[in-house]
Amino acid sequence: MKNLLEFNNNILTISPEALMIREFSEIWDRDKSKDREKAKKELAYVYHSTDFQSIYRNFHVDTREPKIRLDVFGNREWQPDMAVLQAQIKYKELQTTLSMELLNDAEFGLQKLRDYFRNINFDEDEEGKSAKNFIANIKQLGDVVKGMKSLREEVEKELVDQMQLRGGATIGKRELPPDRRG
Repeated sequence: MKNLLEFNNNILTISPEALMIREFSEIWDRDKSKDREKAKKELAYVYHSTDFQSIYRNFHVDTREPKIRLDVFGNREWQPDMAVLQAQIKYKELQTTLSMELLNDAEFGLQKLRDYFRNINFDEDEEGKSAKNFIANIKQLGDVVKGMKSLREEVEKELVDQMQLRGGATIGKRELPPDRRG
């Protein structure tokens, strides 16, 4: 997928192709202001809440969107309307590959595991089974972290490989994920 929405140096870049897609053009066209500041913020919200390479990707699923709302709109209470929700769905649809879906599912499972570690109650376990399970899980965390890192690297590689460059251009080092810049 071409990068329909992209952030470079904290500036949102909207490709002409993005504005040809109904869900994105609806947000753009309804903002009649000269600078289209509202549309840019709404599309920035779509990008940050959906794009695999967003800097907000590492936030916990429960805190990610409130953090984005605060940072983009200066208000945690702002809520996306139907047009923004539809743009999120479309962006996710256009961006997602099978390996990304697997990574998303794995990350969701890791968040559940993180919640397990945070909420385990050893005081209610007289037989010590909770403590034994906790220790057994900790022993395997290193392998889980390595597996997740490997899966993320594969997804990032897939993203780079799928980039369509115009006119036979090559990908610059700054456009590669940090660990592939060499």
